Amino acid sequence: MESRIPVDEKGIPHIHHEWKNCDPDTLTELFSPSKYSRVIDPDDAVDVYVERLQEGSEKTRRLFKHERNVAYGEKPLQVLDIYLPESLLEDAPVLLYIHGGYWQFLNPASHGLVAQHLVPLGVVVVLVGYTLCPEGTLSQIIQECKDAAAFCARRYPKSRGLYISGHSAGGHLTAMMLTTDWQKEYKLPRDLFKGAVPMSPLFDLRPLVTTSINDALGLTSDSALASSPISYLPQIAKACQRCRLLIIYGDHEAPSFKIQAQHFIQLLKEHGADTPFIEVEKRDHFELLLGMVNKDDPCVKALEEMIFSDTRVTEEGVNVG
Repeated sequence: MESRIPVDEKGIPHIHHEWKNCDPDTLTELFSPSKYSRVIDPDDAVDVYVERLQEGSEKTRRLFKHERNVAYGEKPLQVLDIYLPESLLEDAPVLLYIHGGYWQFLNPASHGLVAQHLVPLGVVVVLVGYTLCPEGTLSQIIQECKDAAAFCARRYPKSRGLYISGHSAGGHLTAMMLTTDWQKEYKLPRDLFKGAVPMSPLFDLRPLVTTSINDALGLTSDSALASSPISYLPQIAKACQRCRLLIIYGDHEAPSFKIQAQHFIQLLKEHGADTPFIEVEKRDHFELLLGMVNKDDPCVKALEEMIFSDTRVTEEGVNVG
């Protein structure tokens, strides 16, 4: 099947083709979720988002046992926050969650709310920290997340299954974990993860190179491509044979995020991986994650379904209200 998405001279699909001729200011706006905030004034969106994240996370820490700043590496931000069920079973499922913040701000402590409705089900929820840009580079952050995953696999060797998720930048990093040869790099099983749920992810970082977002990232065209899931379509499609992949995004995302998700789903299908997705109604980029404070939230239910279902999700895509 011939793709309608153009490719570059290396044969890599141009997910960012729509924005190739945009000026830097326009590109920055297109990739700024706060500009497309649905209910909060765009100028206040990030501050309100962070405040609500903190509120939800503080509540979660009051409710559940947890371990803060568990080191998986030697650098200060190479730490994990681990939320534990009241009765921890030896084979408890483990969810790794990678936080967002455009790889340059936020931390595990600000994302404790993710654990609020999964821990009572018996899930160990591990929030992954990493060295933020500009101190760290994207390639270093990807490596750190791999190291964190390997650390957790060895910490919970009898778990019935490891799963991984993340939002925004964390969604991008979640997808990058599917490019890893765990056996070759860490002497761990190739099928390290049973499921992966990137939420509001970016799959092609090349459009960011000329934006102000890149001031801290320091990406070049080559390093952006090397750190983009779009460069590893065959590997990710192959990984989907042993790891269930579900992509989630809001229907009020910034158009750049929404289009990237839709195009990546199409490209995976062209590579033989018919990937299910959920487009959540009446949710912008920030609301998608903040909604996880609710027990019946679509993201919570999707993670619950993936972790506790023994069957592969077969829907080609649903729109959830």
